[in-house]
Amino acid sequence: MIGMSNSGPPLSIYSKELMKALKKDIKSAHSAGLVIIPSIIGYSLKEWQSLSKEIEDLGADGLELNLSCPSPSDCLTKSMGGYLVGQNTELTRRVVDAVCGSCKIPVMPKLTFHAPNIVESARACKESGARAVSAINTIRGIIGVDVDKGKILSEGINHKTYLGGISGPIIKPFGLMAVAQINMEVDDIDICAIGGIDGWESVVEYIMVGAGLVQICTAAMWYGFSLGKRLKNGLIKFMKDKGYAVLSDFKGIALRDIDYKQEVESCKAYPAIDDGKCNLCKRCVRACKDAAYDALWIEDSRLKVNLEKCECCGLCKVVCKEEAISYRSYP
Repeated sequence: MIGMSNSGPPLSIYSKELMKALKKDIKSAHSAGLVIIPSIIGYSLKEWQSLSKEIEDLGADGLELNLSCPSPSDCLTKSMGGYLVGQNTELTRRVVDAVCGSCKIPVMPKLTFHAPNIVESARACKESGARAVSAINTIRGIIGVDVDKGKILSEGINHKTYLGGISGPIIKPFGLMAVAQINMEVDDIDICAIGGIDGWESVVEYIMVGAGLVQICTAAMWYGFSLGKRLKNGLIKFMKDKGYAVLSDFKGIALRDIDYKQEVESCKAYPAIDDGKCNLCKRCVRACKDAAYDALWIEDSRLKVNLEKCECCGLCKVVCKEEAISYRSYP
């Protein structure tokens, strides 16, 4: 897995450059058929309102509210934006209320994975007037340590460490989880998926857990804007191969088998051994003995399973390199 640490510019520079770009390019962008959804952060509720109204007046099609940036810098920790606000459902509600009361264009708050309950955050956004939510932003973490120098890898030019957010493919599992949870528990709200998208397959994964659109940053920085065409072409080919006419044909289909309420299974799935593939390496035997239930052993040159000891944890299948283990159910 790959991750990328990042930091953002000061809020004053960010807002100034955003407005400059909108004033200069929004007409030409619209003439090219592009939809413009700026992403903003405000210092106060008053600034959230004035900034959103100004952007609406410039002709933006929608507005993303950054309630999730994990930067520790003063420009965010002293503002009414960023992940410190996104972790607080009431503050989230107040910001979305203020913006939705100030502009008429669709509002899409960007949620943080660090929220105690991202579903409640999404629900508060919907109740406050948001048309959609985007999930997730970067996740706070330490990308790694240089063991030769004893330095954290995100060291800056002043030789100090910036403890910000991590992006890239390493955060995709968290993004998928957030999108799936929101889709299953919050009705009638669109979701823009973010996190670790670097190929068309990732786009499909997010759609299959309920996303209606996706957002990409890190991969575009790595591969350039031509990535967009590759994603589009890959998605079109996938849909043609699978017989899907529109995205809604497979939107959310991966959620149909989720036992979200964690109900007790009516039967257990025990390992089934393919003797033709099994090379008797004993990797699964060792794993089951040392870390699980000691339910596997070798007898007469065959791998055997003790059904009374087996708890169907799946560890044997995970460690098998020959794909010799599948599952079968017994009542």
